[in-house]
Amino acid sequence: MLLVSDIIPDYQFSSIAVRRNWAQHNEAALARFLRAYARGCQWLYDPANRSEAVQILVERLNTTEELARKTYALYIEHAQALPRAGELNPAGLRTPLDIMSGSGNLPLPAPPIERYIDTGHLERARR
Repeated sequence: MLLVSDIIPDYQFSSIAVRRNWAQHNEAALARFLRAYARGCQWLYDPANRSEAVQILVERLNTTEELARKTYALYIEHAQALPRAGELNPAGLRTPLDIMSGSGNLPLPAPPIERYIDTGHLERARR
């Protein structure tokens, strides 16, 4: 079986996006969310939580335990599709920008990733 993560190892599978204006007016709420998100990501990657994570998938997705185990193995153990602690993968963000530019959805050359990234809120939330 061939997976996208085998072909494109640097790919930001998930991200959190907010409008800059909203972030400026809701810094405390954003910090609380980012701290909780980072802790949730860390929790998922802790092998001690694997069984509970699988059971949450079973309950929330109304799926079988077998499919939930496979989903966890694919997203967390193999592809590592979520960040380990809420962080961005700049190379992983560059990939979709390049893909979108190559398909005509963004101008060529692809815009610099710094245009889309502001890690300041996460850095402040970690303090």
